[in-house]
Amino acid sequence: MTEPPGGANAHDWTPGLTSAYENWRRQLRAVEGRSPHTVSAYGDDARLALDRIAGTLDRPLSPEDLSRERIRAWLSFLGVAGRAPRTVQRRLSGLRSFLRYLFRRGWLPGDPSRELGGPKAPRRLPRQVPEEELCRLLDGPWPEN
Repeated sequence: MTEPPGGANAHDWTPGLTSAYENWRRQLRAVEGRSPHTVSAYGDDARLALDRIAGTLDRPLSPEDLSRERIRAWLSFLGVAGRAPRTVQRRLSGLRSFLRYLFRRGWLPGDPSRELGGPKAPRRLPRQVPEEELCRLLDGPWPEN
């Protein structure tokens, strides 16, 4: 059996899933023109999710195992583990990209992550303008019009 990406600590994947993962990463790089950093980040995020899901099974992970319920359980695990909402969103984005690839290639009957929402990231307040700068702007020269 082909070893899944991730090395010795990775859980078992079926050879077909391993091949699909490697082809997806090549497509991100060659066809979609993603940067090496994006390919690496998406690849790592998808691999971590797949490895976590594979750890819940007593057999090698296959595309049929990638259900909405298992993905939802993985998202719940990330939340319980204390991952920041933006981190969870980024990891979900990487997994979604791979799941869309599997769906387009006919490996999945639908995209199990399609209607799953990630956590809401807290909104940041706008930066406050320092008083001196605000006074300078208000007192500054104004055009005639």
